[in-house]
Order: sequence, then C-alpha cells, then structure tokens
Amino acid sequence: MKTMVSFLLISGLFSVAAAFSAAQDETVRELSTTNKKMEVLADRHSFLHDEFIKGKKCVWNEDKTRLIEVTLARDVEISSEISLPLPSRTPEVFEFFDVLMFRSDSSLEDVKAVTLIDNKGDSISLNEFGFREGILMFWLPRNFDRESSVKLSVSSDEPIEFSDVGIRSKRGVDSDFKKMKEWWFTLPKSRFSDVAQAFLDETAKMTFEELNRSLNQNSEALLKIIVPARLPSTGPSICVWGILADRRVSKIHEILSTLDRDTAAKLAEANFNSEFEAFRATWETGGIVPYRTNHAIESQLFLCSEFCSVEQVNGILNRWNDWYGKHKDSMDFQFESRAKPDFLLVASLQMKMLMEKKHLSLREANRWLVEIMPDKGSDQARLNSLALQTSDSTPNRPGVIKSIPLFDSHYQFMGPESKQYLLTVLQAELSPAN
Repeated sequence: MKTMVSFLLISGLFSVAAAFSAAQDETVRELSTTNKKMEVLADRHSFLHDEFIKGKKCVWNEDKTRLIEVTLARDVEISSEISLPLPSRTPEVFEFFDVLMFRSDSSLEDVKAVTLIDNKGDSISLNEFGFREGILMFWLPRNFDRESSVKLSVSSDEPIEFSDVGIRSKRGVDSDFKKMKEWWFTLPKSRFSDVAQAFLDETAKMTFEELNRSLNQNSEALLKIIVPARLPSTGPSICVWGILADRRVSKIHEILSTLDRDTAAKLAEANFNSEFEAFRATWETGGIVPYRTNHAIESQLFLCSEFCSVEQVNGILNRWNDWYGKHKDSMDFQFESRAKPDFLLVASLQMKMLMEKKHLSLREANRWLVEIMPDKGSDQARLNSLALQTSDSTPNRPGVIKSIPLFDSHYQFMGPESKQYLLTVLQAELSPAN
C-alpha cells in the first residue's frame, strides 16, 4: 500500500511539474509572439514617420506629437469610375489608421462604391464609416496583404473631383513609439476570472490620486470587464453599465463617503474639472477622443452626482454643453456624437437626484414618468435599479454599496424629441424654484 501511495504521489508530482512546464512554455511562446509583433510594429512605425510621410500633406495635433492624417492623392477627377494607384507600401501603414477619407466640394453622396485591389487582383469592398458635408470616410481593412501594392477603385453616379484622398487616425499616431505602445490595445490572453481578480487586487493597492488618474488608462480590465459591461444584446452601448462595473469608481466612492459632505463635493468636482480639461484638450488638438477617456469623464460625472449638490452638477453640465455647443460645427464629424454628455447617463443621474430631492421611491418615480412623458407606447421611459458594488466584492459574493435607479435602454426614447423633452423637464424640476 505504501509503495502504491508513493507511486501515486510521485506520479502526481510529475504531472504537476509537467503541467507547470507546459504553462511556462506557453507563456514563453506568447511573450515571443508578442515581442515579434512589437518588433514588426516598431519597424512599420519608423517607416511611417521616417519615409512614408515625406513629401505628403499631413495633419498633426497641436503640439506635433501625433499624426492625425496623411494625404495619399490630390486633385483626383472621376467621371463614373477610376482606378487610382496608391503610394508604394501604403498597406504597411494601414494598421495605424482607421479610415480612408475623401474630401470634395462635389456631392459625395454620388459615390457608389470604394474597393481596394491588390497586385494579385484580390479586392476588398470598404464599408462606409461616416459622412458630413465635404468629407466621406470608409473603414480601412485590418486583414489586407501588407506586402502588396494597392489600387483604389471608386465608382460614382456623377463626375466628382476629390481635393484630397487620404488616411486618418481617430486618435492620432504618436511620433514616439514608446508612447504609442502604452496606448496600443493588445488582446489579453488571460482568463476573465484571472483578469477580474488582478483588477480587484490592483484596485485595493491604489491611492485616491492613483485611482482617479488610472480611469483613462488602457488595461486588460478595460477590455475584458468594463467595455463588455457596457454592451446590451442589441443597440448602442450604455456607458453607465461600464461605470458601475469599474471597481476603481467604487473605491473612489468609498473614500469620498468617509469625508464630510463639503470636502467630498469639492474633491469630486475638482476631479471632474481635471478630467474635463484633458477631454477638451484632446478634442481641440484635432484628435478623436478614444473610448477610455470617455469612460473617465463619464465616471467623474457619476461621482459628482453622488456627492455634489444639484446646483454643482447642473453647473458642470452647463459648462460641458456650452463648450460642446461652441465647437460642434467646426470639429471632426465624430464630435457631434461623442463629445457631448451621454444622454442616458445625464437623464439617469438627474432622475436619481430628483428622486432624492423629492423622496420618491422607484415605483413613484416610474408613475411620475408615465404622467409626464408624451409617449405612451411600449417604449415608455422606465427606470430600473442597478447596483454599485464594493471595490473588493467578487461576482460570486457581491457587496452592494447602493442601488441606483437608471434608464437602461435607448429604445425607451424612440418618440419624437422625447430625449430633449425629458432633459428639459428634469432641469426644470431640479431648479431652485422647485
């Protein structure tokens, strides 16, 4: 029996050692693959900045640290169709950019199709990304042959003259590769449970200042926890779901809750103002704000609604809307949809503050919504209750800080002008006179 036990023990140890060795080998292989990818990326980054952009019209951010746009061709005329050779080695820089862009004084609505064709004759039809007066954009492909030369095929119902054909990055490509690497998304290979636990452990170590600074930084937690938390089964993402899933927000909430009300309010507003300055600066230098920065400013707005007065929160929203209103006609076309305060978040937070002001239960608040909203159909606006969990709770053992009443669907506001109507009513109800 002892011999059998010894044999099983030794066999078990060998199995554990073999599994550990296999895991080490897999980790080494993953690191090796990542390092090779980064080496290739670094070479292409050097080629982009040292060679590719020479002699080409470029658009940079204000301090010339990020490349926003590169023009590939100018003054291009087409009658019904054209095959336009793009500069040598253009596909090698595609991964740094998001869209192929056309500028014209002609009607860009006449453009029927845009296709990339490689030197083997293989083609990819591009999907339209967005349109505004004078500018038309198409998504760049991520799986195009990087070693191929490429032609651009454009067909149109009417003759068009393009003043510029170029490629554009939403955020801008850092001229310093180290900075670009810090921002660059790499798909995490860790399991969700490992990422979640690491996120909890890291959050537990952070100071108040570190927590606030980290809200706009990329991480595995952002990609595997916060971004998926925002996504309903259908429809646009819901930013407030991501806020409630972020345990850094929870810990900031916990710290502010230990302070007296005035101190907590001042700190919450100061943190929002700091994030707002960074948010404005990023937009105003010509780059499009990446998702992570939206999450930070939205999280700070939520925290202000928890600790600041109604007057402070309305003042914050007025400053944000005033800035947005002054710039929305002159900025990049994404500005109109991404730079303004998120409607569902604002409506939810103002409704929450109204409930606190008037001491309404969730049932009473929903009854009030039925009475005041003009749309009485199946998409009637309705609040649900979601939870902000403690910063150290796990999915299996949640510790709830508080339940928060929130609008959790864009489809609740499908009626004409229903969004603006609700915001107008809430603002009036929250005014000092009421």
